[in-house]
Amino acid sequence: DGRPIGLVSAFEPDFRNRFFSIAACSVDELETSGLVLEGVALLVTYLFENFDLRKIYAESLERNYAQFAMGEGRLFEIEGRMREHEYIDGRYEDFVLLAIYRESWREQHERIF
Repeated sequence: DGRPIGLVSAFEPDFRNRFFSIAACSVDELETSGLVLEGVALLVTYLFENFDLRKIYAESLERNYAQFAMGEGRLFEIEGRMREHEYIDGRYEDFVLLAIYRESWREQHERIF
């Protein structure tokens, strides 16, 4: 219907080390709809098909990680965790660094799509 549902973007390309970073957010009422995750999947596929990348990074706060944690081990891996790194709403939260690897993505993409 033409309403925005969220935003996905790629940024900070590192062509020497062959990775990009991506970010995504959704409007509150569609947070659990999967529509923004579909946008992420399209963007990741585009990046791997059009650039010689080894991996794609994404970051998440611990409170948001549960929304897509089911993809861990198949669609992405946790490459790092910074404990109590971000101060939000009166407390510190973990900061999670995720990596999507080309080969794992190819296998899962073929299976899913």
